Amino acid sequence: MRVLPEPAPVAGDRAGGWAALDRAVSAGVAAARGEAPTAHVAVLLGDLPGLDPTELDGALAFAEEHPRAVLPDAQGTGTTLLTARAGQVLTPAFGGGSAAAHAALGHVVLDLPEASTLRHDVDVPEDLAALAAREVPGRTGALLHRLR
Repeated sequence: MRVLPEPAPVAGDRAGGWAALDRAVSAGVAAARGEAPTAHVAVLLGDLPGLDPTELDGALAFAEEHPRAVLPDAQGTGTTLLTARAGQVLTPAFGGGSAAAHAALGHVVLDLPEASTLRHDVDVPEDLAALAAREVPGRTGALLHRLR
């Protein structure tokens, strides 16, 4: 595992810190492709504490059927997973309405059930409350149980 330094800010960046996330994603994709130019890449955001790894495996297999793919969050507006096959450009466009922005950039929208753990990110306190109401295994579940 290698940790990359945060890319420097750029004059004229979009507001809200999303440009910084887009730059970090682009730097990570470039580093991965520099080490393995023929590998597919996937961007999975870190706010999916209830993620079932088996669902991730299935989604990645489904995404491989498309040159580029995006998985919207449960609300259908944000992005939880973004993929690109080798040789395909992955242009991140995170922020409000990112699922539609990624689709407009040519990413096929993956059709996974709204109940998929891969679609339930935690952006606001209500998302965390919904996660706590579900049976989440492992350390995350234990922590949520203690917080109830």
